[in-house]
Amino acid sequence: MKRWMAILALLTGAALLLGVGAPVLAQGGHGEETGQGEEGAGDDAGIAALRGAALYAEFCQACHGVRGEAQGALVPLAFEPESARQAIEDGVAPAEGLAMPAYGALLDEAQLGDLLAYLGTWDSQNVPPLPEPNIGDLPEQLEGLSGNPRAGAVIYATYCGGCHGVNGAGRGRAAFPPLKGTPADIVRVAREGHGDPSLPAFGQAQGGPLDEAQLIDLQAYLSTWPQQHQQETESQRGYGLLIVIVGAIAILLVGAIYMVRAQYRA
Repeated sequence: MKRWMAILALLTGAALLLGVGAPVLAQGGHGEETGQGEEGAGDDAGIAALRGAALYAEFCQACHGVRGEAQGALVPLAFEPESARQAIEDGVAPAEGLAMPAYGALLDEAQLGDLLAYLGTWDSQNVPPLPEPNIGDLPEQLEGLSGNPRAGAVIYATYCGGCHGVNGAGRGRAAFPPLKGTPADIVRVAREGHGDPSLPAFGQAQGGPLDEAQLIDLQAYLSTWPQQHQQETESQRGYGLLIVIVGAIAILLVGAIYMVRAQYRA
C-alpha cells in the first residue's frame, strides 16, 4: 500500500512540474477579452441592454459620446436597426474623413446582440446608464509629474481602452494594436492623431474632446504602467510559479523517501 502511495506522490509531483507553465502564466489574466461569451442569448432584454451598455462604454463612447452625440468633431451616431449590425461587424470606410474599424472579429454574436439591445433603448425611457470605469488603486500624484493618474485612468478607460486593451497590450487584431513608445509619445499621438482615419485626434485643438489638462492626466496614468506591469509579472506570476515548483519538488521528495524505505523493508 505504501509503495502505491509513493508512486502516486511521484506521479502527482511530475504532473505538477509538467503543467507548471501554462496554468501559472495565466495568473492575474483573463484570457481573450471577449466579455460575456455566449451567455444571455435568450435572457431578458433588459439584462441584455445592461450588458450592451458596458460594451458601448468600452468600445463606442470614445467616438460617439454617451448617447451618440459624438465627441468634439468626431462622428455622431443615429441608431438605425437595419444598418447598425453591418456597420459594427464590417466597419465604415467613407470616401474621406474618419473611418470606423470592423468589430466583427472582436465581438462575438452574443455581444453584438447585447450591444444592439442597448442601442435599441435610446428611443425609450429605459436607457441603462453607462458603467463607471474600474480604475483600481492608483495614486493621485506621481513625483515629477503634474497630472493626476487616477483622473488619467478614467480618460484611458473612456477613450483608449476599447481599441488598445486594458493595459495597452492591444486586442490581437490589426485594427486594435498595442500601444508603443513612451507615455509622452502615446499622448502626442492621442492629441494629434497620426494619419490613420480610424484613429482620430482627441486633442481639443484638433477638434477632439480632450483638453490639455486631461491629456496631462493621461500621461501621468500611462507613467504608472512600467511599475504596475513589473509588480504583476514578478510578484503574482513569479511567486506563483515558485510556490508550484517548490510544492512539486516536496511531493517528489516524499515519494522518493517512501520508495527507499519500502525497498529496505523488503
